[in-house]
Amino acid sequence: MFTLLTSIQNQLVKGISSLVLFLFILNEFESLPFPDGFFDIVYCSSVIEHVTIPKEKVWKIYSGRRFRNESRKRQSEFAEEIKRLGKQYFVQTPYKQLPIESHTWLPFISWLPRRILIPVLHFTNLFWVKKTSPDWYLLGKKEMSELFNEAIIIKEKIFGITKSIMAVNCQSDIASLVKKKFR
Repeated sequence: MFTLLTSIQNQLVKGISSLVLFLFILNEFESLPFPDGFFDIVYCSSVIEHVTIPKEKVWKIYSGRRFRNESRKRQSEFAEEIKRLGKQYFVQTPYKQLPIESHTWLPFISWLPRRILIPVLHFTNLFWVKKTSPDWYLLGKKEMSELFNEAIIIKEKIFGITKSIMAVNCQSDIASLVKKKFR
């Protein structure tokens, strides 16, 4: 057993030492410093819904229309950067119509108008187990399709209810298998 553990540890050390890690500190609106198609795959899970407005403004913008418009603009820029950088990509986000909102664990809260959502979150953050900031703009299948028009949009379900949606763009036969199974 000791020999097996030592062998596994040696393999881990060898693997970790071969990784190349880069640290980039970017301003919020900067592009990543890589050429087009630099990455074989871009994996983005539960991020795009937070690409909205500057974080210091999330509690101050009560207008749902203004928040949506600014968020959609930023999400579109983010989606373009994903498509620019990756030869393939996988982008997942919680589904807009899920009855239990994933950032708060509160029922139906994402269905509230923003002018009501902000005061409710101020109140629930006083005592609720999951405190949050209203920095998310959840996407539906149509919006995800608009952002990633060349991707397959997949619904991830739990107990028959769509929990999240994924935009998958891959260059292999996997795409056709995924399309048959999940569309």
